[in-house]
Amino acid sequence: MRYSVLTQPVIPVLLPDGSEKEVGIREALLRAHEWRDIRGDSPLERYALLRLLIAFAMDMQMLKNSDDRSALMEKGRFSPETFDAYISACEAEEPRFDLFDDRHPFLQSAYSRERDENALKPVANLFSCLPTGNNHVFWDHRMEDVHAVTPAQAFRGICATYLFCMAGAQDYPSSVNNTPPMYVVSIGENLFETIVMNMLSERECGNIVYGRGDVPWRNAEEVVPKKAYPTVTMLGALTWMPRRITLQPPKDGYIVQVYLQQGKNFRGNDLWKDTHVPFRKTKDGAYVSVKPELSKAFWRDIGTLIYDPDAVQSIQPLALKCLHHVVELTGQPVQLRAVGLVTNKASVAQWQEDELRIPSALLEDEGCAATLRQDVGKVELAKNMIDRAVRKGLYPRLAEESCSVFLQSMHRILFAEAMDQILHFEEAEDWDNARQEHDAWFDERVIGEMRKTLRKVIDVTGKDAKALMIHEEIKKNAIGGYRKLTKGGRT
Repeated sequence: MRYSVLTQPVIPVLLPDGSEKEVGIREALLRAHEWRDIRGDSPLERYALLRLLIAFAMDMQMLKNSDDRSALMEKGRFSPETFDAYISACEAEEPRFDLFDDRHPFLQSAYSRERDENALKPVANLFSCLPTGNNHVFWDHRMEDVHAVTPAQAFRGICATYLFCMAGAQDYPSSVNNTPPMYVVSIGENLFETIVMNMLSERECGNIVYGRGDVPWRNAEEVVPKKAYPTVTMLGALTWMPRRITLQPPKDGYIVQVYLQQGKNFRGNDLWKDTHVPFRKTKDGAYVSVKPELSKAFWRDIGTLIYDPDAVQSIQPLALKCLHHVVELTGQPVQLRAVGLVTNKASVAQWQEDELRIPSALLEDEGCAATLRQDVGKVELAKNMIDRAVRKGLYPRLAEESCSVFLQSMHRILFAEAMDQILHFEEAEDWDNARQEHDAWFDERVIGEMRKTLRKVIDVTGKDAKALMIHEEIKKNAIGGYRKLTKGGRT
């Protein structure tokens, strides 16, 4: 069986007219300027495929600095000559891009009887949307051993497995970022722009070694189950293989089983900062990757994406921090996409995908970013005060609903009224005074929405004397707690 990922369909792309098409890696890259975006069966697959193309382009282009990346963006497309020369160099000795090659199956390990004989599993284990192991039955109610997939589907499952796998029993290592974090990428006008906006040149990697050739189709190092690695390079991390995987050849065109077991075990997470992941500073001064949470919208983590030059509270994703090197940010909004997998005890709870448009000033202006970050912090504080007060007031079943109503109202206020004020600070004659006025105004808006939200609790629970006493206590605890902790306007 032969199946070249270069020429045979493996990557679904979105065309300008809204239709979809499956293409090989060669066509995906060389016509990336014609495609609007990557498609797929899940947000996890879409991001995993984009990450693979980013790594492919980075190793192929070997950009030295941000000027090289700007020049590539201005060129507007990848060069067929550069692509073909790169493939020839990769395959100078042996084939590297066939899914079922005996010696170098693409993104996999060559079958070894000694290592793999007892690792045969149903192919459903490559897909988080299918019920396997601890995963619940969400979208498909068939047993795991009855599924069959095409080579292209299996390829996409492999890409997502490497990136979103979790630590499990028997010392299965997790992804290069431990528990899968929230991945954030900038979205361009077409797929080519999206790839280049999220690439990095060698100099832009900073202290992280670029790692030319550290991609699986060039690095012949065998994946040894549970082998520990203290360090990682940029390209090595973008294509990390925390599982040892080998596809069984198809039967009647479909794959039903796969050799799957422990893979590379990265142990240097304190030193590694993924280029597409935001980090939040904890109370003890450590930085931890932002994880997706159930029922938490993307906009609530905007504070980790905007400008914070001294990393006082967060660290921007490196690719986002370097975005101005390749895109002129003068006033133009930036489209961001976040993808994540919510996990619970080594099982899938939910996958998430969300998009957000933010003014580019928030990526460059320290004052604007600090004010918005403070406003978002106040919204979170007020939400917590409402939750705590309503639960304490003997209405625990209403707490979650009340917080949801409050957050919906504050989302509109924050991204319309508040942001408009923040972006016009530079026009004020006295910047400090403008910010103080904004702080006072925003506090009153927050408290006003808290009152409206708590009034709805009254409407639901009744207005007898006992209920009214409880309601007054709830308002006192929630609004009083907010006023006390904000100390008149600043958190």
